[in-house]
Amino acid sequence: RIAREAAAGDLIDGGHIDFPSAVANLARPLKMITILRDPAVRALSDYNYSRQGYFKKPRAGRFDAGILPKAAARYTFEGYLDFLTEHRALYGDLASRYVGWNGSDDLAPYFRRNVFHAGTLEQHRAFAEKLSEKLGRKLDFPHENATRVAAANAIGAAERARIEQLYARDYVLYEWVRDRL
Repeated sequence: RIAREAAAGDLIDGGHIDFPSAVANLARPLKMITILRDPAVRALSDYNYSRQGYFKKPRAGRFDAGILPKAAARYTFEGYLDFLTEHRALYGDLASRYVGWNGSDDLAPYFRRNVFHAGTLEQHRAFAEKLSEKLGRKLDFPHENATRVAAANAIGAAERARIEQLYARDYVLYEWVRDRL
């Protein structure tokens, strides 16, 4: 439908669609708007969100839960990171893969070619303000997601070391974007 009805310059709201898939499936020039999050904070949030979602389901309905919610329900945060690390090919460097950055391309030209606007969640007000300027209309950051029940609230040194290995490319990407806001 997008290929049929979208006009040049339209903004396509994609949620969690990875940029390489969008480029491969739409025959038009595309640029993304993306907001990145500190990889360590994102990992902790993913764990708490997955765990909460799993335990919110009725016991009989948990059999069809996804792999990550099952792992979060089964393990501590440290164990969850071990699980992700054991399956690094699937779960490592998620942000980089979503924006389509391979880790070796120079980020400045990559962003000029592929990114309309980028920012970080930790600087979401500045992100919204600068995007508003580009669009010529007021844009508010609508809400902040928060997991109500957090099984883990802090990241220890051992967990941080695992996260830095699991998301090494994501850290480079995140810090590059953060430092340019």
